[in-house]
Amino acid sequence: MCSWHNNKARDGIRFTLSSTQMLQLKGYMTGELAASFRLRLPSPYPFAVLYYSESAQGWTYQDLAEDHLDTWDHGLAGEPLLELYVVIERVGGPQIRHQARAAHLPVLAT
Repeated sequence: MCSWHNNKARDGIRFTLSSTQMLQLKGYMTGELAASFRLRLPSPYPFAVLYYSESAQGWTYQDLAEDHLDTWDHGLAGEPLLELYVVIERVGGPQIRHQARAAHLPVLAT
């Protein structure tokens, strides 16, 4: 469905569905990392860490409970000490906001 829908050549062309249940996605940006999109989905955990995984050779994330907020940087399961990361807080309310609480990212030369 997504590859069909995302094809610009098919804009305005009607299609039929056999299922009446659909997933409504919000806030997706072209070129956004899948991990950063997934960490913004509803979660019972108040925090998440987006990090570069050496073992996976890519960006991933892990949800964090508040009591793990002070200890996650001592290592996540299967990962050495993280060099690149952003800690995100999910701030509740009618609309969930995502705030960066800490980060360690490379400085880009200008």
